[in-house]
Amino acid sequence: MAVTKISLRLADWPERDRALWLANTTRGNPFDHPNPANRLAAPSIKKAAHGYGRWLGFLAAHGWLDPGAHPADRVTRERLLMYFEEMRANGNRDHTVVGRFQELHCAMRILAPERDMSWIRRPFGRTVRSVLTMGKRNFPVPDSKVVFDWALEQMDAAAAALEIQANLVPFRDGLLLAMLASRGRRSRAMAGIRIDHELIRVGDHYRIELPPELVKTKRRDHFDLPIRLTPHIDLYLAKVRPALLAGHQSDWLWITKGGERQSQKSMAHQVAARTARAFGTGFGPHRFRYAITTSAALRAPSCPGLAVGVLATSSAVLEEHYNRAGQIEATLRFNKLIDGS
Repeated sequence: MAVTKISLRLADWPERDRALWLANTTRGNPFDHPNPANRLAAPSIKKAAHGYGRWLGFLAAHGWLDPGAHPADRVTRERLLMYFEEMRANGNRDHTVVGRFQELHCAMRILAPERDMSWIRRPFGRTVRSVLTMGKRNFPVPDSKVVFDWALEQMDAAAAALEIQANLVPFRDGLLLAMLASRGRRSRAMAGIRIDHELIRVGDHYRIELPPELVKTKRRDHFDLPIRLTPHIDLYLAKVRPALLAGHQSDWLWITKGGERQSQKSMAHQVAARTARAFGTGFGPHRFRYAITTSAALRAPSCPGLAVGVLATSSAVLEEHYNRAGQIEATLRFNKLIDGS
């Protein structure tokens, strides 16, 4: 069986597909007819576009990409079955296969909102997930305390000679890694932090208050940072960040050596590169969520809900202030865990 790996970019899509996509993902007047993508976050739309590009590449490779056809008319059960079998032949993991079908379904919601295409996720009466083993992916998970201590060492080493330009980025990355190791928030949230907006000083420590648009659950998320980071954040704000800005003006917390806002992609690259050099295996910001969960279970087995509280992932139907109280208590306990006290 031929294995297809082609993915078409938006610019290479058939004209009809591209026009529908742009029309249905462009936010307009709120009093106009509802936009199909209004309820989707920008990352979800981007992910659906990438997945749909994969689907179009698959169709093109088999000669089934009729430019004049409606996008929904190209989707048949027979083609979905071959799509499934090709991904399996290509060695795609079960989670990837399920994700491709979810992306295609999401794309159809944008391209053909008037049609019910929900059957894509269960093309033969069963969900795609149900016919796969969905085994857990095997990847190394760092110890949060080890990474936190290492990040502090990196900052202390860089702080010894901040007049040297080469030490600015290592200090910045050390602070980012310490925040990730101790609080495990997603890279989109971290990249969206601004000074005196999301990051505020409260007494002897700093607090991060994330608005719904930066949180996957679309609920506000606010948490305190470890007091041990206070002098490092102070130093970053007073000396490191202004040196990186080099005269530029910005309220974004994370700044590149060129004086610009650090992107989510750049942040992930830096984290992967530094962890690879330090631990032999690189991992991105999201891995720290696994790290906190694993570290809490291993180092504090008597507190089974610790990681849930630190990461604010509990779905229990409780009053907001009660959830917040649980998060504060969990955060204080996790601070003791990474401090080794």
